[in-house]
Amino acid sequence: MGGRSANLAPPWLEWALLALALGLFVWRGLLPAWKLLLTDFPNYYLGGRLFRDGYPLDRLYDWEWLQRAKDHAGLDQPLVGFVPLTLFSGLLIAPLTSLPVLAAKHCWLVFNLALLPAVAWLLRAITGLPFRRIALIGLLAVVPLRTNFQFGQQHVFVLFLFALATWCYFRERHFSAGALLALAAAFKLYPALFALLLVRKRRWRALTGMAVAGLLIGAAGIALFGIEPWRAYALEIVPRAVLRGEVTDPYDTHMSSVSGLLRRLLIFEPELNPHPLAHAPAAFALLQPLLTALILAPGLWLMTAGRASAERERLDWAATLAFVLLLSVGTPTYHLCPLIVAAVLGVDYLLRGQRVAQARALLIVFTALCLVTQRLIPEAPAGWQIFTAYPRVYLLTAFWLLLVAAQRRAAGPVAVPFDRRRGALFAVAFSIMVVAGAASLFRHFDGQFSNYAQRLPRETRSLLAAHPAADAGAVYFSRMDPGGYTLDRSPAPLRAHAAAGTDLFHPTVAPGQRDGWVEVAAAGGSRIVRFPRDAVDLSVAELPTEVEDATAPVVSADASRLGFIRQRGGRGQLWLLDRSSGVQRPIASPDWDVLEFAFFPDNRVVLAARQADRPGLFVVDAGAVAAAPVPLAVSDRPARHPAVSPDGRWLAYAERAHGNWQLWIVALADGERRQLTNADCNTISPAWRADSKTLIYASDCGRGFALTALGALSAVP
Repeated sequence: MGGRSANLAPPWLEWALLALALGLFVWRGLLPAWKLLLTDFPNYYLGGRLFRDGYPLDRLYDWEWLQRAKDHAGLDQPLVGFVPLTLFSGLLIAPLTSLPVLAAKHCWLVFNLALLPAVAWLLRAITGLPFRRIALIGLLAVVPLRTNFQFGQQHVFVLFLFALATWCYFRERHFSAGALLALAAAFKLYPALFALLLVRKRRWRALTGMAVAGLLIGAAGIALFGIEPWRAYALEIVPRAVLRGEVTDPYDTHMSSVSGLLRRLLIFEPELNPHPLAHAPAAFALLQPLLTALILAPGLWLMTAGRASAERERLDWAATLAFVLLLSVGTPTYHLCPLIVAAVLGVDYLLRGQRVAQARALLIVFTALCLVTQRLIPEAPAGWQIFTAYPRVYLLTAFWLLLVAAQRRAAGPVAVPFDRRRGALFAVAFSIMVVAGAASLFRHFDGQFSNYAQRLPRETRSLLAAHPAADAGAVYFSRMDPGGYTLDRSPAPLRAHAAAGTDLFHPTVAPGQRDGWVEVAAAGGSRIVRFPRDAVDLSVAELPTEVEDATAPVVSADASRLGFIRQRGGRGQLWLLDRSSGVQRPIASPDWDVLEFAFFPDNRVVLAARQADRPGLFVVDAGAVAAAPVPLAVSDRPARHPAVSPDGRWLAYAERAHGNWQLWIVALADGERRQLTNADCNTISPAWRADSKTLIYASDCGRGFALTALGALSAVP
């Protein structure tokens, strides 16, 4: 090793393939990206704009709150969401948010284009490969690069940070290499797993750089955003969305991960995965950590402990990047951009060893992996067909195994006698990883699927159904569609037709009333409109407006009062409309950020609000003007989503414990409390049936984080 690289192909062929790949990238990637907004850039842009405008970002991971902010800002994008992005993802785009969103994307694309030759230069300095070969290998990832540019993603930026960290590492600038890995992890978490390589290599200076930079980045994040958004990210987003892959649709075949394959095969969900191979959560709980360990153990074992030759160090770096991506809970196409570094390092290693056939095989697998587009993946496979929907998983595994084979050959047939002590340590670590992972998943799945039997009958299916409003015969709710949020009803559907960029949230109804009320969010603000409850088709443009500049309506039981929230700078103030006189007035001090509220049968209102970061339940007199709410002593934990039973005897609400929201009820006469749910997922937004015994609720059990379905349970005997 260490000699002159062999030729991969004749130079003329490499130039021809490079020209073809470059033309394909410009035609199918760059030009459409320049003309169209698409997803996901609006997510980053909106997060950065809210930060720039001084909004509190603790609700950034609230799907509905962010969608409303998108509507008010007039962004031309059907859906937005910030799960599972880090807060720094929005900060990166914040300097561009003074521009219109498409102009901001143009600036971002130009910046990304400038990064590509910088990546090529860094890889040339590391390997010595010709520029044409490095550019060719990079552009073989034409689909990942195309989707990164089209969607305005940040993976080319992460690719640049990886390449720069690699360059620093092999220039013996280990502290800087570790710091750059920590910076990359601030935007996409998986680079943090490179700490395993640094430990195995005993690169303590690089680990120190990673730790110091991580602490500084964390301190900067708290100073910029406050502690509450990071609490939500660390305790709610990371366990569910990042570590377990329960993000958006966790059964989506386009996410292409080992965990996603197992979930699609072995977990039943009535709407999102109605036809798995078998509903076997116990098998998932055992297989998922076992397969993770089977990837991680050889990945670490075959790595050269301590220092090695420069060529072998580059091979270990490439293999680590491959298995880190393989361990990820989701690898859509754009996630593969950083794999360009692994491909270049792997090909360079094999060519230096005159192993041209293996280098070509690695490139063929890499090209095939990067050419798997979403159109080639079945949308809704069932049973055994599910195995055909994950070609990216198999090809990424093959790519990693080719690097593993190179690592094993580099070690030689009997290079180092088997170290029994080291083998025993690996076996113990392997066993602990599998047992701990399985125990964690068994706990996570305990009670997770019991709500399936309680699901409300619906003719429409969606990723999210929320904010139920119930009467004796029907439940009205808001539903997420591919085109946005709309109004729906169970069991008979209701179809609402609205202009693009208009969303419907938070319906409310009162007994005996022909009309209901719903929030209509659009560019410039929200308004509350009346709709006929017996309608089958609604034209939103024709509905009469009850209140302008208002969100989240709740009507009193006698329909004499309509409460609503006015948003100012991301904070909500509670207002009341007297429907007989038309008078509107605030009934809670603007110092309080009101999240939700409900009417008591008398002249009081219970609200979920906060002055600092922690939400709680409070009571205010409906006759007061901008009064200070009085605490309602139901719990010392955070509490939200109050709902008073029609007979006035019970208060239902959601209480947060161990990162999850659970339903509770309290008897208003004597304060006796009872917990109704306890699964490792969120159950929120209770709404009482007219019998004061049954609760309608929204739960994300068995689904993606905060993407709820509706169910009903008997709360009072």
